[in-house]
Amino acid sequence: ELQIKAIETRDVVGITKSQFQAMKDLQVAAMSTSQVQSLGTAILASLTPDQFARFTPAQIKAMGSRQIGVLTSSQILQLSVSQLQAIDALDIAAIRANQLTGLSTTTVSNLTSSQLAALTTAQAAALTSDQIGALDDERQVLDAQAKHITVDVLAGGRGLVRVTDDGLGMSRDDALLCLERHATSKVRNADDLFRITTLG
Repeated sequence: ELQIKAIETRDVVGITKSQFQAMKDLQVAAMSTSQVQSLGTAILASLTPDQFARFTPAQIKAMGSRQIGVLTSSQILQLSVSQLQAIDALDIAAIRANQLTGLSTTTVSNLTSSQLAALTTAQAAALTSDQIGALDDERQVLDAQAKHITVDVLAGGRGLVRVTDDGLGMSRDDALLCLERHATSKVRNADDLFRITTLG
């Protein structure tokens, strides 16, 4: 660990894939953020999901868009929530749109609101209906002041995505209105667009 900290950042640039993969977990964790920023994209792209998951949230946050852009959906799926949320919102746009479609609905729902806001049009268009549905469902239950939220996912979201909660629900009038085409109970005139405080 002390040896890793003593390595000059400029020397990390020349590290090979096999040298990096031979490093132990503690050695990877001991790398400074500037050393992580110096890692080549070829090394990052070649790592197995388990190997990539050895990076700490602080190290992942330090990675630039060039490095984040080479991640595979398998690598992203292996990340913990804290690691996933450590990806800088500005770097989210570097993830290839086709990599997002491989993410589970649970992974997508763990993105922060600033990360979601940073998605490009192409990335948003690549999200599946299941992924979008999971995002919408989770925001709706938060609006309903739910204390307990359960998400059931079968076959990676292809078989089932079910969100249950103990929230307040909606009034009878709003329930009938939500079945209407392009219906909303939140906007009755143009000024209402600036007064929306809910998430769903």
